[in-house]
Amino acid sequence: MVPCRIAIQNLFLQDSRPQTPREVIDALRTTFPGEWTDGTIRAHLIGLSTNHPSAHHYPHLQTFAFLTHTSDGRYALATDAAGRLGAPGTALYELTQRRPQRRHAVRSNRVSRMTERIEDLSANFAQYLREFEHRAVFGGPSVHFHVRAIERRMTHESVRAAIADEELLELIYAMLTSWGMHRMGPKGAKLVDFEPFCNGIRSQLAILEEIETLVIEDVDGVDEVSDKIWSAVSSARLSASGTQIVAGTKALHHLLPELIPPIDRTYTVRFFHENTLMPKGDEIVFREIYPALAEIASRARDHLSVNNRSPMNTSRTKIIDNAIIGYVWGKLKVVPDEEAAD
Repeated sequence: MVPCRIAIQNLFLQDSRPQTPREVIDALRTTFPGEWTDGTIRAHLIGLSTNHPSAHHYPHLQTFAFLTHTSDGRYALATDAAGRLGAPGTALYELTQRRPQRRHAVRSNRVSRMTERIEDLSANFAQYLREFEHRAVFGGPSVHFHVRAIERRMTHESVRAAIADEELLELIYAMLTSWGMHRMGPKGAKLVDFEPFCNGIRSQLAILEEIETLVIEDVDGVDEVSDKIWSAVSSARLSASGTQIVAGTKALHHLLPELIPPIDRTYTVRFFHENTLMPKGDEIVFREIYPALAEIASRARDHLSVNNRSPMNTSRTKIIDNAIIGYVWGKLKVVPDEEAAD
């Protein structure tokens, strides 16, 4: 499959006039019918723009940016793009990247690595998912409470009904503990007490209802959706620590499993950032990671059906998470550790 960014590149090489997002979408629909959603194409246009105000949310595309976002909402080739773009049909890694300033060299390397990993995971998704399924590392309470929570969630037709169900919230609370989110003693990860935990989730009802019908591979306007998810994650305050990304996404995943992926340091952050650190804070990390996960979902949509090859293949976003874990185990050679989930 031709990557979306290469298809856009070739389109502008063949027709260099400024184009509206709708014109680009219609042109790609003609050449690649059914390949990408409107939201995926719009996200790529933003990410491949050198000056769009939301382009920074797509660091994996910014390293290849060759478009300018015009004042009338169109996209055109940037003035320095002609010398960097090859002929139509340029291979995936032949596109010359923008030369970063020296002080941005480290970030450029990170973004390039992130781009390559997204391409690798998307192209070889089934392989990395099999790696996860074959090793079958996770078991016991971590599987039991996850599956129980997902099954309980499926008995409710709405997120409103789900968060009113205290038994479901108890299952999610137990699941988080089994996934390493609460350690006994003075050190380690800590959840808030159960009552504020329930109150924190229920306080986000309005946001959750706004987005409950969405699925990750068809998100249209990923920036806006990412903003809403982060607002719910950060405002719920489910973790007693300063960072909320891990406990928050893992909890809300069990309420909106087709939209919100569980994110952790050991696997998700390592996959995108090479290590488990978040020196600029978890909000920046989430805003970088979520659009990338949505892109992976769009490109790997044929592999996201719930199946019984693993008891953890319970939703689209968990299957993506499982493939990332398989990548970290198989490609990065990180030793599997059932408790290394925070």
